[in-house]
Amino acid sequence: MLSPCSATCAARAEEAGQRTTFYAQNLRGTLARYESLPRLAALTAPHARDAALRRAADAYLKEVQAAADLTAVYLMDATGQTRAAKQLGPALVVHRAELCVPAVLCRRYARGVRPLLWRGQHDRRDPGYFLAVPVREGGQPIGAVAVKINLDSFEATLARSGDTVLLVDRHGVIFLSSVPEWKYRTLGTLSAAQRAALDATRQYGPHALAPLDPRAGSVPFSADQAPQTLRVALPGRSVSTLRVQYRPVGLLGWQVAVLIDPRDERRRARAA
Repeated sequence: MLSPCSATCAARAEEAGQRTTFYAQNLRGTLARYESLPRLAALTAPHARDAALRRAADAYLKEVQAAADLTAVYLMDATGQTRAAKQLGPALVVHRAELCVPAVLCRRYARGVRPLLWRGQHDRRDPGYFLAVPVREGGQPIGAVAVKINLDSFEATLARSGDTVLLVDRHGVIFLSSVPEWKYRTLGTLSAAQRAALDATRQYGPHALAPLDPRAGSVPFSADQAPQTLRVALPGRSVSTLRVQYRPVGLLGWQVAVLIDPRDERRRARAA
């Protein structure tokens, strides 16, 4: 039979798991809303000859942009360079210089819808979430259209939640966090292969990507065996060992992580 403290702690852990699931489902829904947008944007590319189709796509994209955090649309050539493109209405500007995608990623886009969390070469602000599809002419891919989605509102929701919530990529890099100073830290040490992959895409710009937990300095990160505890200091608190709950989200191996301070659970158990 569980002691009152053990029973309360188990209940708190279950509640934390439910909240972790909620955050993951919320983000999944946010990302799913945008999956058709790059295909519609590709219909408005300069080579498209159906004027009625272009007008319909323009109108739809303007409505979506007005109601959602769609930041920008880019038209890239086969080398990955952003080129001049048709403006999708006055409210949605096509940026020509902000994005510079390596050719290898443009070829990746040509295989179909491919999401990517990425910081553009000329974009020194927070990274965006990109969805892209190929632009074809004569059945051959000649470039790609990418839409950039702003995740700031989701991050602001995390900050207001009262939970300590992280969104980490498949390499264990924290790219959204309810604790702002933890962004671009890692849950483990990046291997040489992981660093090479990130360097190839310039995904996180100049950030050092140092481990959040000093104990992880020699422990390579593995998404299949993500750390179950982190020894860190929450804002305004001393260093403590926090438990971590994970939920997968998206197509890129992302995980939502909620950190649980056992001190809070013990306090609630004593008060129960």
